[in-house]
Amino acid sequence: MDGDFHNDTSAVADPVLFDRRLAPHRSLSRSGLLALMAVLIGASSAIGIGFAMMGAWPVIGFCGLDIIVICVVFRLSMLSARRSERIRLTRRELEIQAVDGAGAARRTVMQPYWARVDLVAGGTRTARLLVRSHGRAVELGSFLGAADKAEVAGALAEALRRVRLVPSGDGATA
Repeated sequence: MDGDFHNDTSAVADPVLFDRRLAPHRSLSRSGLLALMAVLIGASSAIGIGFAMMGAWPVIGFCGLDIIVICVVFRLSMLSARRSERIRLTRRELEIQAVDGAGAARRTVMQPYWARVDLVAGGTRTARLLVRSHGRAVELGSFLGAADKAEVAGALAEALRRVRLVPSGDGATA
């Protein structure tokens, strides 16, 4: 079974020069979310029951409604936490794989010699990190902060610069 892997010469001929996975930072784990939801449900239930015992029974419905809204918001937040992007650079290609919260993947491949990294200041918005090539632009790390985008932009720009400086050795000029 491993014979095919050892005969693969592309892995030897085309080493990965830059490989980075970008993902949004989430401080609340799944178990933390469950604990938080248990506390919120308990508190809301206690408030609703307290008001019902005083004769204000319609409050129970509103307490249930606020829990439903909070559950939906946290669910959307957890889905967005599944987003990720992977940037891989070899001498032959710059590959960007983006996975959204639902798990749908999008793959973009660019020729590294022509790819340019562009960190666009956003004024009141956060900066945008773009990789451009042949009239096409792909935004990277839309979920990252400005400092993280600047670090990724610098590292990727440097890796692309090294690819353009050193000849590839396959007869083509880079």
